[in-house]
Amino acid sequence: MKAENYIMGIDGGGTKTIALAAGTDGWVYGESQGDSINYNAIGMEKARVNMKSVLRDLEKSTGISRFRAVCIGSSAIFYTPVGTQYKEFLNDMFQSDNVYMLGDIQIAMESMLSPPPYALAISGTGSIVAACDEYQNIQHAGGWGYLLGDEGSAYRIAIDGIKAAISYYDGLGEETALTDEVMSYFQIQDMRSLVEKIYHSNASHSYLSSFATNVTRCAEAGDHAACYAVVVNSHKLADHAVALLKKYDNQTTIPLAVSGGVFMNSKLFFESFAARIHSQLNNIQINKLEYPPQVGALIHCLKRMGLPITKEFLQNIRKSYPAVQGEING
Repeated sequence: MKAENYIMGIDGGGTKTIALAAGTDGWVYGESQGDSINYNAIGMEKARVNMKSVLRDLEKSTGISRFRAVCIGSSAIFYTPVGTQYKEFLNDMFQSDNVYMLGDIQIAMESMLSPPPYALAISGTGSIVAACDEYQNIQHAGGWGYLLGDEGSAYRIAIDGIKAAISYYDGLGEETALTDEVMSYFQIQDMRSLVEKIYHSNASHSYLSSFATNVTRCAEAGDHAACYAVVVNSHKLADHAVALLKKYDNQTTIPLAVSGGVFMNSKLFFESFAARIHSQLNNIQINKLEYPPQVGALIHCLKRMGLPITKEFLQNIRKSYPAVQGEING
């Protein structure tokens, strides 16, 4: 295939980055994964180093170095780029004359391929809900980052789980398996050593967020404190969705796709999220995002190039990229 027929789609989340090299026909030639490119969280220098590492690995595995178009969805951007930081990030990074940088929520919505109205909820390292109305207007709820919000995110679940372990240690909360999980995860012999691990060792946002896996695992095993952390956060994210969707008449069925590691890995989180929404709205159809955000970035490339999203393109994506997901009933 000629170089001008290659496109690249990138999902730059809060913890990891996924890049796809594909043809304009939808055939995926390779994938590369690396660390976060969120320059707001980890700094510009580290974000650029991480992106370059992903690109090197992708070129090594595919032999493709130049692309007709590149689209990056970044958790450093709320929706569309503002200011000059994104230009600094992109500077001399990609061998392409057409490079587009958007918020990670936008590329995820590109992959829905549904006529509006529709909505999307993401629960990964961070969290956000967005809804697109019949006039293509997009509204958001959440997405304020871990200092100002991110209820329903892996980070918030992790912090609430750690706090539950601390509460038990201080004699204020119920006994929980999270205490042992905290000591094991942070490699400490005494809970008081957690202070040094968190504050003096500059524990990264992504490192703390990854503890959510321990919390959801304890929750699935029936630990009450862990269940509480998971369910409360799922309800808070669901409330964000309800705030956006309650304006629609109950006769209009609204598809709501969910994406992100918490949704994919915690049945309890998904089920309590869905139940919370359905207790208030009966016109919402909830499913897993069929095509992952990095595919949405490929789709955005085609749109910007004036090319149609054909059945052949989508079929080739499915044939060549096993990460395309099925549905969750909800």
